[in-house]
Amino acid sequence: MKTQDITEKLAIATKQYVLYLSHSAGNALDLSKAAPKLSSDDLTDLADCCIWLTFPTYGEARSFFESIVGDDGPTKTNPYDGPCRVYALLAGPDGLITENT
Repeated sequence: MKTQDITEKLAIATKQYVLYLSHSAGNALDLSKAAPKLSSDDLTDLADCCIWLTFPTYGEARSFFESIVGDDGPTKTNPYDGPCRVYALLAGPDGLITENT
């Protein structure tokens, strides 16, 4: 099953907003700059592979999503422009919303 499918099914089943994150090569400091809202525990999990985060509201999920620097580079709320990129996929109770590719 694809990551997108898993993320969508999790969002639909929990009736919450789900954010899937994975990353390209980079050190822990760069990872924390590309995804500044992650807790230290979440950063550790993401450094190992990937994580899914859940949010009760669209506003919270969207704010978190918009702080993540992916392949598109810096965002309005995160000017980081280093080598690390974090892929983000956001789904809600009605399915896929967006991704940062």
